[in-house]
Order: sequence, then C-alpha cells, then structure tokens
Amino acid sequence: MEGDGMGGMVLWIMLGVVLIIALATVLPALLGWMIARRLRLPRRGQALAATAAALFGAMTSLAIVLANFRESTWNPPPRLTFNVPAGFAGEHIVLLQDPSSLGELDLRGMDVPLMAREASIDLPASGIVRIRDASALHERGTIDAHLSDGSELTGFGSGPGSKRMRATAYLKWERVPAGSLPVDKLSALDTQDGLERYVDSTERAAGRP
Repeated sequence: MEGDGMGGMVLWIMLGVVLIIALATVLPALLGWMIARRLRLPRRGQALAATAAALFGAMTSLAIVLANFRESTWNPPPRLTFNVPAGFAGEHIVLLQDPSSLGELDLRGMDVPLMAREASIDLPASGIVRIRDASALHERGTIDAHLSDGSELTGFGSGPGSKRMRATAYLKWERVPAGSLPVDKLSALDTQDGLERYVDSTERAAGRP
C-alpha cells in the first residue's frame, strides 16, 4: 500500500510538472499573439511573436522545474576519487574536516552549471583522511565518490564533527569490494558515538596519539 501511495504521488507530481510547462508555453504564446495583433503586424509577424513567446515560456518553466526537482542535473555534485594504497581492505571511508590539518581539497574544473568539479585524494591505510576545508563536499546532499581500485562506495552520510573526532564535520561511506554486491546492513558508524569510537581507535592503531 505504501508503494502504491508513493507511485500515485509521483504521478501527480509529473502531471503537475507537465501542466506547469504547458501553461507556461500557451499563455505567453497567447499574450505574444495579442500584442502582435494590437500592433497590427502581419499574420507572419503574429505567428513569429507567438512562437517566440511560447519558446521563452517553455524554456523558462523547464529551467525552473530542473532547478527545483533535478538539482543534480544543472548543478551536479563534485566527483571525488580516493586513491587507495595497495592491499587496502578497509570497510569504511571517513573524510574529516579538520582545521588543523595540512591536507587540502583541490577541486579542479569551473564552478558552472551542468559541469561537475573533480578532486583526487590519497587515502591512508586507515581509511580516514583529514582535510582542512571540506565545505565544498559536506554542504552537498550527495557526493559522486569512487575508489581507484574499482570498489563501490555506498551508505553515504555526513554531519557535524565533534571534539572527540578533532573535526568540525565528517563525510563517511561504506566500501563494497569490486565484484561484490552491496549489503543493506546496520553499521557501527551509523551513530555519532560509534563514528567517534571508530575514528579514535582506528587512528590510534595507525600511530596517531
């Protein structure tokens, strides 16, 4: 029943979008034709005015729809590639925004519509990387992240950091080895306390005091 309700909602949303675009096309066309007629333009001029107004209305409404419903189309999220060390077998990838860190996020590309900016980050064996300023990443609802060894990343999450993590914000993923299927399971990192414990113990094991 819940699935049927969701399907019905999607259908109504789609019908609403079609109606918006149709009205935004027809009404400007009618207005353009009326203005051209008031100016006593020939029929060809009236037709051109109506067509131009219709195209303007359609393109404007389409841009508004995309801006509201498909942000990832006109403003795609950054594409992030983690360069993993040889033999890396960690299950979790954690990126921390740490103002005291020397690590930098080098986003390449222009910040323009329809173009995704890209960055490459060397991942330590711990699977935890610290970046001085990761605001360009954690302010987005999703990140197009990949691992250089072909492993898949799932379970994306982000949130504010803590004193215990020595970070002001975090992003995390679950690693799925290449050739394996994602498994929907609870993770110890799904809670703030679990994430803090994991970061603390993992970095201590890696030699950080």
